[in-house]
Amino acid sequence: MSFNIQYFYNVVIWLYICLTINCLLKWYYYARKYKINKKYLVAGNALKESDDKNTPDENKGHERLIQVRKELGLNQTDFANPIGLTQSGLSAIELETAPLRRTVALAIETAYGFRHQWLLYGKLPKHTKFRLTAEEKRVLDLYRSAEKDVQRVTIKLLESTAQCHQPWDGVQERRDSERRENDVSDKPEKPSK
Repeated sequence: MSFNIQYFYNVVIWLYICLTINCLLKWYYYARKYKINKKYLVAGNALKESDDKNTPDENKGHERLIQVRKELGLNQTDFANPIGLTQSGLSAIELETAPLRRTVALAIETAYGFRHQWLLYGKLPKHTKFRLTAEEKRVLDLYRSAEKDVQRVTIKLLESTAQCHQPWDGVQERRDSERRENDVSDKPEKPSK
């Protein structure tokens, strides 16, 4: 049996054609399955051309971060410390040399009340439903830094205080009426015999 070079070339070409057709069929299958469109192929950037609504909007996240910091009137160091970043780390995010990660956005939400969905994706509303006052933040920080026994006692004290001072209108009216009844100046004096 002699080796025929022409036969070998024909086999290689047929294998190449079969593999190419196989690859095209697989690409077509996955393109339909994952809804890949022509823009993806032309642009070559899956994040920007994707229909995924939870893809971070990397072009605007750093702008929203700068907007938040300026709205609060803080410099980079004062803004970065409560969220666990250094000034250089925050600067890198603002200058787009580092991405705005979800963990950082969640820390900003916790510390400053700006929703992480707004920071990452631009989804409104901008603020969380509630914001703590400075005094409430201080109480919360003190509570978190306390030992477990102190935390339990604090909760019991607050619960008992809340039960004693019920803010309902009916309770307040009843207390006011009891005070009026017990007040000596309101009662008419009885004539002495």
